[in-house]
Amino acid sequence: MEYTTIGEACTLHARIGWQGLTKSEYLDEGDYYLVTGIDFDNGHIAFDTCHFVTKERYDQDQHIQLQLNDVLVTKDGTIGKVAFIDRPIDKPATLNSGVFVVRPKNPDLLLPEYLMIMLMSGHFSRFIEQIKVGCTIAHLNQEKFLRYQFPLPPVSEQKHIIEVYYSATEIIEKRQHQLRTLDTLIKARFVEMFGEPHRSKTYPYIKVSELTDVVSGGTPDRKNADYWNDGTVPWVKTTELQNNIIIEVEERISEKGLSESSAKIVPAGTVLIAMYGQGKTRGMTGFLGIKACTNQACACLLPTSDIDMQYLWHFLILSYDELRNLAQGGNQPNLNAGMIKNFPILVPPMEKQKQFVAFVSQVDKSKAVVQEALSEAQQLFDSLMQQYFG
Repeated sequence: MEYTTIGEACTLHARIGWQGLTKSEYLDEGDYYLVTGIDFDNGHIAFDTCHFVTKERYDQDQHIQLQLNDVLVTKDGTIGKVAFIDRPIDKPATLNSGVFVVRPKNPDLLLPEYLMIMLMSGHFSRFIEQIKVGCTIAHLNQEKFLRYQFPLPPVSEQKHIIEVYYSATEIIEKRQHQLRTLDTLIKARFVEMFGEPHRSKTYPYIKVSELTDVVSGGTPDRKNADYWNDGTVPWVKTTELQNNIIIEVEERISEKGLSESSAKIVPAGTVLIAMYGQGKTRGMTGFLGIKACTNQACACLLPTSDIDMQYLWHFLILSYDELRNLAQGGNQPNLNAGMIKNFPILVPPMEKQKQFVAFVSQVDKSKAVVQEALSEAQQLFDSLMQQYFG
């Protein structure tokens, strides 16, 4: 197998130096797209989210004027994200300083789509983690990036890998679409039974604090090994809240860590809400299938007979945007216990709550089948990427 490096096989371009843009130059409207890492969406560019720049800024460097079959890689902040320009763009587009455009020097020997797939491989992702620099904001080390070595098979084999990649991703996307459709079905059933979650006039809204108690957890001192070594008490972090039933946890603390910190055990049936966290975490939920304790970023809504806890949980899942919009703060807005306690819950009669929960249970069975098929497809995809790129 022949190997090459990014530097040998590709040209690399970015907006640099005096051409750097200030935020005031990010226009809300215009004729020239400005692509940033925020606009990367599952291997593509979401041009409907892009800002714009003036023609003068667009004209400054023709090397970063985007073309069909360009491969883009984020180099600042969330580094290593990849996007591919696989269709004509409706307006001219250029880059901000946080994105590289990577182009094969000879597209007849290195197909752009193969380059894109290689840069999406797990092997490359692990390499990126090793070469990133910077403490507060991560940056891609350009010199080491150019030295990255990858397999360069004959074009016929590259085409086969591309075909396999798109076949596998199509299966994965179909399974993901099925899951989204089932989630939409749950929302539709809720609206049919009760009206819009936060605009219903059919049933009363009651504050969380009037339905149940809300507590939060704590984190034992990480420096004290006695609090963590050989831990037996399940300890839940906000990153584990994925609108899921929690029966397994990533970490456990010791009885000593529990007794000598603000962590506290809450029972199975408790509903958890992430009050803060990176990315999409804030506002995510979980339903405890076991007794456990949590970190301080989790709001714990304790089981009560005043509302069906599964109904409450699913109402909060449907309230994700409303919960996030409550958050306050600067660059990292947070929820707090007071906001959670005052959050209004639509409370229909208990019988109807249980009817809705029974419907969700049936949908969840279908989701489990689809999720298993999705997991199998993802494992096959990962295995193929490992086979091709290591």
